[in-house]
Amino acid sequence: MDELGIDSIDEFKAWLDTQNVQIVYKIENPITIQLTPQEIIALSGTNTIYTDTGDTTVSGRADPNTIIQQLATRIAALEGAATNL
Repeated sequence: MDELGIDSIDEFKAWLDTQNVQIVYKIENPITIQLTPQEIIALSGTNTIYTDTGDTTVSGRADPNTIIQQLATRIAALEGAATNL
């Protein structure tokens, strides 16, 4: 805490309140949530899966809305480049 110029726990807590800090720690009794394939698909973006078994199979699909948006953006860029020739 010396590097931050903080001398007490209260000052450190006040500093934490002003920062975008996430603290990740291992809990004593982990919580396991079983998801159906539909629930897994519904989680858009990056998913992190942890397992302590030696045999895990994970499959996934791309979000069609995201892919369509990415393709539309690329097509618009190509059309813009073609008209500027």
